[in-house]
Amino acid sequence: MALITDQDRREEFENLKEYFEEVDIISQIIDKKEPYNQACMLIALPTSDDTIWESEEMPEDPHLATAYLMQLGEEENQLTKYMMLYFQVAVDLTDMSELEMLRLINKANRTLSVGHFFYSEDVQGVLSVQYKVLVGSASDQYTDIAVVCEHIWAMGDFYDQMKADLLTLKNS
Repeated sequence: MALITDQDRREEFENLKEYFEEVDIISQIIDKKEPYNQACMLIALPTSDDTIWESEEMPEDPHLATAYLMQLGEEENQLTKYMMLYFQVAVDLTDMSELEMLRLINKANRTLSVGHFFYSEDVQGVLSVQYKVLVGSASDQYTDIAVVCEHIWAMGDFYDQMKADLLTLKNS
């Protein structure tokens, strides 16, 4: 299998989008353009806030995840490709204790069955709490939709819990 092309990514995401529509997960395919260096998919994470998508306006905190399709390494004959599912928690972290934040992240990571939270700079250089998980699949097949959906549903809960914990920490 050759390296993944933007056309491969688009086909993979179109396959996912079709299924997401059946299970009421809102998603949008983004073609390769700034600030994205490859085609990707934006996914609205399920949330405990049932009112978040009732308005025509973009919510202040839309609970979005991004899906990227990638291969690790540059070899042409790779047997595996990976879908990275990623989100950034929308909480202003200024004036928060880094030590307490890292303790909170470590505590959360001990309870996760998949993926991990981390504290790092985002693409704009702002420090934030982020989460990612990799889903592997054979390079010549679509990523398992059921596995991706399970991760998306879990990520919605992870987002809500981390946001609530960060806000509690910020207000203490």
